[in-house]
Amino acid sequence: MKIKILLFGFVIFAVLFSGCTQPVKNGVTSQNADGSFTYQNSSYGFKISYPQDWALRDESNNAFGNFDVSFSSKSGSSEIIGIQVFSSSYSPEELDSTVSEMSQAITLGGAKIQSTEPFKIANSPAKKVVSSNQGDSRIIKSTNIFTIKNGKLYLIKYVAPEQAYEANKEKTQKIIDSFEFIALN
Repeated sequence: MKIKILLFGFVIFAVLFSGCTQPVKNGVTSQNADGSFTYQNSSYGFKISYPQDWALRDESNNAFGNFDVSFSSKSGSSEIIGIQVFSSSYSPEELDSTVSEMSQAITLGGAKIQSTEPFKIANSPAKKVVSSNQGDSRIIKSTNIFTIKNGKLYLIKYVAPEQAYEANKEKTQKIIDSFEFIALN
C-alpha cells in the first residue's frame, strides 16, 4: 500500500506544474540578513534556506494527504528544488526498502538511475539517488534524497535540464544542505 501512495505522490510531484494540487499556506518565509530567504514549516517539521534569486513556487497538499513545496530559479532555467512529505507511518528501518521501491518507480517513467549512495541530511541517515531522463529535446537530471523522521518520509528533490544541473550543482547543494528538521506543531 505504501508503494502505491509513494508512487502516486511521486507522480503528483511530477505534475506540480499542471495545478493538480490544492494550495495551502502552512509555511512561513522570512528574509535573512544576507538577502537569502528561509522557508519554515512547523506542521511538517522542516526549514530550508534559498537564495534571493530563487522563489517559493508552490505549497500544496495533494489528494493523498502528502505535502509538497517547491522552489525555482527566477532565471527561467527550469530548475526546481522540491520537498515532499509523505504522511504515512514510516520507520527508519524502512528507508532502504522504500528507496528501492521509489527507484523502481523512477525508472517506470523511463529514467535511468546513475547512482544510489548513503547520504546524511540534517544529521539523519538518508539515501541519495541520481537519475537522468531523455526528454523531448534535452536530458533532465535529478537528485532525490530520501530520509525518514518522526514517522514521515521526506523527499528532497533537485530537477533541472542537464546543462543547468551541472552548472548550478554547488548553489543547489548549498540549498539542500540548509535543510533542517524543526519541532512539529
